[in-house]
Amino acid sequence: MKKSLITILTVLVFFGVSYAKNTGFLIGAEIGNGKVSASEIDKSGSQDDTIYSYKVGYFTAHQRFLLKGDIADIKDNIEIKTAFFEIDQVFSIVYVGLNLGYMSYKEENVLDKSGIIYGLQGGFLYEINSFIELEGNVRFSLTSISENNFDVDSWRVISAGLNIKF
Repeated sequence: MKKSLITILTVLVFFGVSYAKNTGFLIGAEIGNGKVSASEIDKSGSQDDTIYSYKVGYFTAHQRFLLKGDIADIKDNIEIKTAFFEIDQVFSIVYVGLNLGYMSYKEENVLDKSGIIYGLQGGFLYEINSFIELEGNVRFSLTSISENNFDVDSWRVISAGLNIKF
């Protein structure tokens, strides 16, 4: 998976260098750490592992509108996939925003369910040139996933990646 992400980022950089025109659209990829928190009647806990994210969207001087997704295989027994809409307000090189979307949570012999996620994010954008930017962010989302006495409470992501602007 890591080699795939490096290959994709390399292709995106070369594609962006060759063809980007900075028209307001962007694509990007990130790698980071995802942490899921869950609880049962008398106990709660959290687990974290590597996460891979992707995004496409539109940007203006002060806003970003993105469709994003995450893929994580936490400790080889929890599979998480997300797809969500993110809207950000950009202030110079930092941004804050809201997210709303869908999460699939699958844990062996425990739960296989999907639900709504919603939350906040913030981060920084560093423009390498007019069409390539480095991004670092933190996102925190609550979930509606619940079954019997088991609740998936939250999803936290800390990641960094590259964006190619067209």
